[in-house]
Amino acid sequence: MSHLKELRALKNQIAVTRAKMIELWRQRGHTDPDVLAVSIKLDKLINRYQQITYLKDNRESRKLLVV
Repeated sequence: MSHLKELRALKNQIAVTRAKMIELWRQRGHTDPDVLAVSIKLDKLINRYQQITYLKDNRESRKLLVV
């Protein structure tokens, strides 16, 4: 999967997971194990998104230095 497609998919997953976490939080409170599990999943998705964008930005910076 290309980085662009993966970023789009991750953005969608982040939005869906965030909405799910907010809904669970409203229903069960912030200390519920399911809320915490979804929060951890959301953190991992955001970390992956940032990792991909950081690597992409780094590659583009290196290209500028070579020119």
